[in-house]
Amino acid sequence: CALERSEVSTLLLGDSWLERLVHLCGTGRIYFETHLKHRRTFFAAVGGDCVSHALWRVDEGGLVEKLRGAVLERAIILIGINNCLQLNSMDMAVRAVAEIVGAVRYMVCRLREVLGCPVLLLELPQLPLLSAESRHAVQVANEHLRAIDGV
Repeated sequence: CALERSEVSTLLLGDSWLERLVHLCGTGRIYFETHLKHRRTFFAAVGGDCVSHALWRVDEGGLVEKLRGAVLERAIILIGINNCLQLNSMDMAVRAVAEIVGAVRYMVCRLREVLGCPVLLLELPQLPLLSAESRHAVQVANEHLRAIDGV
């Protein structure tokens, strides 16, 4: 579909958890109603995506180029929970965290560099049915994501 750069003020990049947060949940819904509802929001959140898919959309999929020249007020990223599902060893958890943090750090730098907008990172949700390794990966990934803001 054709994208009018002047019509876009907010980019949402992530997976189905971002979509759920924005449309269904309490504070996410309030944030959406207060800050995003009357603005043009470009949803680049696809259910089931891992960070590699979002990373592909940013560069190879042309997302950044499509938005180049837009005057964005913000980009909001929530991605990585799907990388943490079904981990059954600490080695897998360490690899998942490294992939999440590396990809998110790159996407934040790329969005800031090309689009010049602030990037808000949302923490990964701690889901009750996750394995101990998955919960650990989410916790460690969130610690690293909090530190990315100063990249």
